[in-house]
Amino acid sequence: PLLVLDCCATVSRGGHRRFGNMAGVFLVMASAVRALDRLDAEREFLRKIAKIATAEIVSSKDFNVDWQRAAATLLVAIGSHDPDLMMEEIFLYFSGPTSALPAMLQILADFASAEALQFTPRLKDVLLRVLPILGSVRDGQRPVFANALKCWCQAAWVYIGDASSGLPFDDDVMSFMNSVFELLLKVWTGSRDLKVRLSSVEALGEMVGLVTRSQLKSALPRIIPTMLDLCKKDQEVAFTAAHSLHNLLNASLLSESGPPLLEFEELAVVLITLLPLVSVNISKDERSYISKGLKTYNELQHCFLVTGLAYPEDLCMFLLSKCRSKDEASIVGALGTIKHLLPRLLESWHTKQTLLVEIVKSLLEEQSLGIRMALAELIVVMASHCYLSGHSAELAVEFLVGHSAITDDDLNDINTLKNEYFQDKRFEMKISLAGLSELRAVCEKGLLLLAITIPEMELVLWPFLLQLIIPKKYTGAVATGLQMHN
Repeated sequence: PLLVLDCCATVSRGGHRRFGNMAGVFLVMASAVRALDRLDAEREFLRKIAKIATAEIVSSKDFNVDWQRAAATLLVAIGSHDPDLMMEEIFLYFSGPTSALPAMLQILADFASAEALQFTPRLKDVLLRVLPILGSVRDGQRPVFANALKCWCQAAWVYIGDASSGLPFDDDVMSFMNSVFELLLKVWTGSRDLKVRLSSVEALGEMVGLVTRSQLKSALPRIIPTMLDLCKKDQEVAFTAAHSLHNLLNASLLSESGPPLLEFEELAVVLITLLPLVSVNISKDERSYISKGLKTYNELQHCFLVTGLAYPEDLCMFLLSKCRSKDEASIVGALGTIKHLLPRLLESWHTKQTLLVEIVKSLLEEQSLGIRMALAELIVVMASHCYLSGHSAELAVEFLVGHSAITDDDLNDINTLKNEYFQDKRFEMKISLAGLSELRAVCEKGLLLLAITIPEMELVLWPFLLQLIIPKKYTGAVATGLQMHN
């Protein structure tokens, strides 16, 4: 590694203006530095390499080029051997006006992400230099600062989670963190620039568990509406905001340091806002495991789960009340949330079993495709946890069979949609032939799951299922019934 580094250092003299592939050189140097033995990583040699890298970074105002990012990678690699040396080089550019400051902040953010256990004990030195600058940062650079703060806080959480590490913050660091928290909350989140607001909320989402409980409580009336507003934006923005909201609720409701900072009544506006968003982000795409919509859906459900862990009965009654509303998005959201939470709050919700079954029965005749889809999925979850028996179980099975009986001819005939069973002007969600095909697939899969994985359903399915598929309107489900029998 030393020979490689020496050769690369020689080649790099004159920088990117004299040598075309500086990015490649710096990446090779970064790999060589990481491969160095501790004994070979002499401080003065590393300092010389660090100065070559920083010289390249400060030579241009544009950080978004390959060779500068490669130089940053080299500095992070140097930091893994000698964090104090690397940070000394970075700190040289913190005093006085310099266009290189955002680049240096990004390097510290990358270093924190890569070497959390080495970075966190040095966070105090970083904040000492950043705090005097923060108040004068303009909107254009605020996202860079906010992203760095986010990464530093994430590193602190990794440090705290490491069993061999002690508490990373003394009183000075706590004071610094509280000051940064207040600035982001009261100034940056009020920016007209969406990028500034979003990056600030993302940073605050990592800080909420690190500041004092009194400061967090006083921040809730301001920070919650800001996060909820961003949750309503497009999926990229909504995912980030929902993740931060999840962290906020977790710190506010489930902290080991004391009782919940919010009463359930105070959470109503949060839950009412999130329910329709749950229905919007439900995805049935087979590739949805990589979709931002599904990730957003999961974060929203984490918010409900945290609330349910703090207030299980209150949340259950809230969701049941929304199932009785006339708003389709709220009903679909409530059904999807019950499906998600039931296995996780099974013991807490045991006394609400009868109410849950009655709600499902009351919705079986609803004509909204979205509601039917959500019901079909919920029925399978309820059956798998023995919530359905007797007549209610037969009604649920008939519901699944009825939609499994949709034939290919039905799906190829546009007149299918004119059937009064598929008409409902009260709801905005439109029925489509593709949607009916999706509903049929969900119900067929649900029936197979009932037959194969839930032994308790055998007494309900047989011979009831055979009697059920005899009427003409259900004969389309015969193939599914035969699969279940086999």
